[in-house]
Parts: sequence; structure tokens; C-alpha cells
Amino acid sequence: MKFALMGYGLIGKVHEAALQQAQNASLEAIIDTAQIQTDLPVFDSIQGLRASDIQVDAIIIATPNGLHFEHARQALENDFHAVVEKPITLSSKDFERLIFIAESKKRRVFNMLQLRFAPIPQWVKKALNDKLFGQVYMVNVQCYWNRNAAYYQQREWHGTREMDGGVLFTQFSHFVDVLHYWFEELKPKDIRSFNFNHQDSTEFPDSGIINFEITHGFGSMVYTISTFEKNFDSNITIIAEKATLQIGGQYMNQINYFNAENVENPFSKETEKRFHKQALEEIATALTNNRSSILDAENARNVIRFLETVS
Repeated sequence: MKFALMGYGLIGKVHEAALQQAQNASLEAIIDTAQIQTDLPVFDSIQGLRASDIQVDAIIIATPNGLHFEHARQALENDFHAVVEKPITLSSKDFERLIFIAESKKRRVFNMLQLRFAPIPQWVKKALNDKLFGQVYMVNVQCYWNRNAAYYQQREWHGTREMDGGVLFTQFSHFVDVLHYWFEELKPKDIRSFNFNHQDSTEFPDSGIINFEITHGFGSMVYTISTFEKNFDSNITIIAEKATLQIGGQYMNQINYFNAENVENPFSKETEKRFHKQALEEIATALTNNRSSILDAENARNVIRFLETVS
């Protein structure tokens, strides 16, 4: 499958590197209004690409959060499939509009939620499906990171409600997504938010506590970007009938604690961290074989609803 990349910033370059390694996908063009150095054809708009003779099947949207909906809409309406970086949209209304456009144009839209391909989250998903841990009583997420004033000064869209969306959309949406990947739906019950030291940097809170329900159990998430000087820790703890485990690392790539009945920990060391290559190969294969994918946008519906409610 042939891809174009819209947005040649930090994440755009990650996608470029992933496509260079992918088995069944290639990068054919870049769309960006900035002056960039590349051997690939560069266009300043999706319409410009559409008018060219370059063959492209799908466009990867790696622009600022608040532009994801508009750029994905343009891709679909110009007869391209759309692959959208997280978050796919900043509202449920825009999400549903995007799904409607994709269906009406007979094109597909995918959400780049690559940590669904990380070995530990995938193994936990299978263990939960196979009931290896018994009933899950509770799940707890802790994310203690640092994003200082310099971070929000790097790009003008950082820190704005309209373009950034908030800490949960930008910093911690992968944690929220993995919980939905495991439990399908989280139902928020109590939400508290704070702005400790970003009053001059953000239009939204920098910290919060969320309590939510899962099937036959409950959970909580404590998050902040106000830890002193640098990131401290992020982890997910599962307390279940037959198991206790804690997953650690920014990329959920290590097991901090594991104790389960008749189940061994298959991860004795840290796993790899980057999974954009696997995600793009999955999307290319799903398009080639016309099959469903765990990255189909519909699988992010509950994630966007949750983020919209608690942010």
C-alpha cells in the first residue's frame, strides 16, 4: 500500500522511519506547508497531491491535534483512506462525522494506537480474554510526568484547548486506549482536576483524578505533568481474583510485579518501545485484504467519549 504523510514534524518523522522498515507499505509523498528537505515529492495540500499523477492509497495525518478532523475529512473526501495520529478527534461529534464521511465515500479511517501492538498489552488482553486472572476487581493507572513551560513554548498550538485538547488527549491517551483495549468501556463516575503550576502555559488542568467502572469492578487514574524537573513514573496495576500485576514504563514495556495462580510471567526484561511499523503493516494488510482491524476508527469510539467526558 502506498502512503503519503501529512505533517513532517517529530511524529511525522517517526512514521517516515517506520514506513522505511515496513514490509508491505511505502511512503510516496509528503504534505506540509513548511520548507523541508527530502527526496520525496512535497505538496502543500491534499488537493495538490490529488491533482498529481502520484499514486497514493492512504494519507497519514500527523498534524496538530486540533487539525486531525479537518485533515482526515479532506483526505477522505479526496478519495484517500485516512490514518490519523492520536487523538483521532477532540470530540465525539467530530468523530461521528468522520465515520459518516468514510462510509459515504467508501473509504476507511484508522486511528494510530500503536501500543495495542506492544507485547505486554497484547499478552494481557489475551490473558483477560482467556480468564487466566479470574475476575478483575480493580485497575489503577498512575502517570507522573513533567511538561514544563519550555515544552509549551516550543509550538504555538501546545497548551490550547482548541488545538491541544488537554493532558489526557496529548500525553496520556495511550494509557486510556490500552484500558479500553482490555476492558472495552470505562464509565467515569468521579472526576477531579487541578492546575498546579501551568496557569501561564495551558488552558486546561495539568493534573487530575478519575474514578471509573469496568465490568464487575472499578478503576482509578491519577495523572499529572507537574512532577519536579523530569518524568517520574507511569504504571498500570491490575488486582484480580487470581493475579496481581503491575505494568511499568512510558511505553508499557516492562512488568514491575507479577504474581498469578498457575501463570508464569513471560516477560523477564523490558520489551521494545516503538510499534509504528507494526501498526502501519497491520493497516496496509487490512486494506490489501479488505478485512477489519483493531485500528479501525470504530474501535476508538469509547476512547474519545471517555476523554471528552473527563478532560
